[in-house]
Amino acid sequence: MWRQFALVLLITVLFVYLPGFLVVLSLKSKPVTSLVVAPAISGALFSISGIVIYPLGFKGIIPLLVGVCVLCALIFGVAEFCRRRFKWKSEIPEQLDWKFFLITAGITSVLFAVIFHKAIRNPAWFLQSADNYAHLDYIARSMNSGVYSMFHASFYSGSLPAQQLPFVDESFYPYAFHIFAVVVARVMDVRATVAENAVWFVFVAIVYPVGIAALFQGIFRKQKLIGSIAVAAAVFANIAFPIRAVTVHGIYPNVIAFCCVPACVYLFVASTGGFDERARKATVGKGTHFKALSEAEHKGGEKIFSACGLVLLVIALLGMLCMQPNADFFWAVLVFPYILVSLIPRIVRSFGFDRSVEPKVLSASIPGFFLIAVLAWIAVLNAPFMRPTVNFLWDLSSSPDKVLSNILNFGLLMGMPVFFYSVFFWIGFAHCCCKRSYRWLTLSFIFVAIQFVASLSENIAVKRFLTGFWYTDPERTAAMVVITAAPIVALGVYDASAGLVSLIASGIRRLAFGKNAGEKDTAPGVDASEHIRPSRGAMVVKAGISSILAVVWLCCLMSPWDLFKLPAHEKSEIRWGIQYMHEAYAPEGWMPYSVYEQDFVTKAKEITGDEVVLNNPFDGSMMAYAVNGMNVYYRNKIEERETPESRLIRTRITKVASDPEVQKAIKKVGAHYVLVLDYENPIQLGHEQYDLPDFKISDDTPGFETVLSGGPYRLYRITAID
Repeated sequence: MWRQFALVLLITVLFVYLPGFLVVLSLKSKPVTSLVVAPAISGALFSISGIVIYPLGFKGIIPLLVGVCVLCALIFGVAEFCRRRFKWKSEIPEQLDWKFFLITAGITSVLFAVIFHKAIRNPAWFLQSADNYAHLDYIARSMNSGVYSMFHASFYSGSLPAQQLPFVDESFYPYAFHIFAVVVARVMDVRATVAENAVWFVFVAIVYPVGIAALFQGIFRKQKLIGSIAVAAAVFANIAFPIRAVTVHGIYPNVIAFCCVPACVYLFVASTGGFDERARKATVGKGTHFKALSEAEHKGGEKIFSACGLVLLVIALLGMLCMQPNADFFWAVLVFPYILVSLIPRIVRSFGFDRSVEPKVLSASIPGFFLIAVLAWIAVLNAPFMRPTVNFLWDLSSSPDKVLSNILNFGLLMGMPVFFYSVFFWIGFAHCCCKRSYRWLTLSFIFVAIQFVASLSENIAVKRFLTGFWYTDPERTAAMVVITAAPIVALGVYDASAGLVSLIASGIRRLAFGKNAGEKDTAPGVDASEHIRPSRGAMVVKAGISSILAVVWLCCLMSPWDLFKLPAHEKSEIRWGIQYMHEAYAPEGWMPYSVYEQDFVTKAKEITGDEVVLNNPFDGSMMAYAVNGMNVYYRNKIEERETPESRLIRTRITKVASDPEVQKAIKKVGAHYVLVLDYENPIQLGHEQYDLPDFKISDDTPGFETVLSGGPYRLYRITAID
């Protein structure tokens, strides 16, 4: 079971990374950058391919993969044409080290594998929530229909003959997550639940940490082993993301899209020269008038944008749009401060204005861009196509002082303070505030923190304006806070480790050589620091001790016990998160679709085969199609665009023995069986009585014959239509 899942994970990594990697590499980008941004690019390629092949009449995984290959070749051809025709130099500036990423991905994969195994004891278990029932139905439908277009997302169409459809339900839905899962399930011949778990595992355990590592390395220029450990320590230490994000709601498309955001932020900053030294000097801050720049640099001509990088960014943002559009807005919030304090000043400088004019242009440009951004935000927020999203209000609120306190101690929505995480964050935050080129990251965090406060506000107008793109959901905004904080926490872990070692080393030198240790007579003009440069062996020892300290901090952050309540064994926040995750996935008897119901459905399917089986979806049987492959009539909640046959069946089925209209409807649908599961644990409490008022079949109901029973579960044959 677990060996097969490990193989499924490897294949998932292949499909998530390979298409995007080849596209980025074809644009002459360096391999490490290609790997960082590849998942978002792959999401765009698979989604576009699914859209294009649908109107051409092609269905199935082979046409989908051929479409991806054609898109890769097309992008490569266009890039080659641009290089030759317009002398387009496509290189993206890179400060990344492949060893750093390999170590980071290795550590985080092992860490999350432990978390996953502790929480989910079987890779076929699935999250039992309303949203995830829909995701699994989308995946199962595409597996059987070969339709992958996000403009034709459905639970039914394409996988059933037209007369068997209870609803006309095709609509738009961001489909990249589901396409990844379908491809993996088809190639590996595994259940939809296994493929679904494999996809979000790869994004959470590899894509997200690698994106944070890219930001960490690009902004802070830390490439040592201690940096890898610091990033690994930061990414899973707060349960708001990713643990709680894959436990509550089942918002997997949002999860994988959020995992791609850090890489897209890195790509944007790298493509606009934000990581080079001149950009750091030109960042707005105390005494910024570009005095540190040479006169030649000041007079313009500086190349700011990488055309290749910006093209890749557009494709990557399209990929996130195909995963979950609100991730693009999250990306915009994160890069907005960088544009204000770094990019705009460099753009203004590139025009070569006179020194007396330049500050005035800058003073007008920054407020102007801010105003344009706010107007664009308002326009999109109030666009007709956004209404279903931005007008969705979560009935959750809290007092501002409590929310602010939970931000300071990173208890966030759970209200459980995370001491070590908070300490490392505020160390890193102070470091960022002290260095001009890091400050935009602190502003990004402040913006996201304000959004979290707004998501728990009682003021509906404020909540809708600031968090409408995220359904005003505090779970999502809490995840955004943690993602934004991750590189800052990693910097805090790095500083706490390396700084403590440096402090100890300095103390040892002072004890050994006195207060004037390291001060020697030097010739005029010779830097005294050259005489006290540590040997290579000393540097290795120092780095080793720093790494060991980082491991200690990692253990503190990931400890299963609350270290401040020892010797009592009180569970830490992350231990509680793992327990919540286990309870949400384990198919216990009290769950809507328990392991006992699944076993009964497996036996029933041996009788029904591929025939249509009528069912009450709220007794858990809506999952019989996605999980067990039974062709149940209702695979999700009752929809608005309903067929007449469905309306008759769900409202008058118990009268089938005496009602010719119901008999005619059942015959048209082609059903011969009815599945009845446990009514004690309905999937959506309250919907059953309203949507299926007559769906109460028992052994004594006329027109039905029991063919299989087990406890409260029944499979009936409809004898009234014989």
